[in-house]
Amino acid sequence: MSVPRSLDPETATYARWRLARGYAASRRLPGYWLMMLILLGMVLWGREWGQEHAPTTLRMLVFLLPVALASVIGVSLWSPFGEPERAAGRWLPLGRCLHLVTMLALALLVNRVAVETWVPDGDAGRWGLYLLRHTVALIGITLLSVTILDSRLSWIGPALVAMPGLVVGYIRVEQAASQGREVAFFHDPATHLMLRPHDSPMAAGVAIALFIAGVVVVIRRGERLAEPDDTAG
Repeated sequence: MSVPRSLDPETATYARWRLARGYAASRRLPGYWLMMLILLGMVLWGREWGQEHAPTTLRMLVFLLPVALASVIGVSLWSPFGEPERAAGRWLPLGRCLHLVTMLALALLVNRVAVETWVPDGDAGRWGLYLLRHTVALIGITLLSVTILDSRLSWIGPALVAMPGLVVGYIRVEQAASQGREVAFFHDPATHLMLRPHDSPMAAGVAIALFIAGVVVVIRRGERLAEPDDTAG
């Protein structure tokens, strides 16, 4: 995974290209790029339903879409080579960085299209902030999960964080409706940070901190390497 300095420039460039291609192939990156595009297609396919049933669909969107995006990014970091690749790879941190850049670019594209096609006119800013904040936070959580769990199990982190927030929000709204009251789905509770308003400095700060921590840890340390007993079935 390293290029000898004695190679001439043309050979070195070809060697680097082979390293990049080998990195992408070992992690099946084209397949995960395709999964991101499938999510994009699903967003476009459901746009009419999303607009007709707003704001219920928008509440679901800003919780479930970030979970899906974060899960794909986390699983895409799995490598079949394990310790030999890590021991030999001076280029691994750069590869991980470029890997994350491509996946994050696709995630932002999906978010942008979701906001443009699902959110009614005049309300895109608020829902766009919810979607961005939740995506950033859950990607940070899944990247941290990659260093603790097997990458193939990293979806557990964002799911365990987001789903309780969605359930608690709906329970609160339904309880208020049964009592003849109307409450905001997103409020300022101590129960769940993802239920805070779109302009909450605390929620934004936590999301950014999680994201930065996850990116730094993954680029520097990489994914957790599964022991032979872990994958033996």
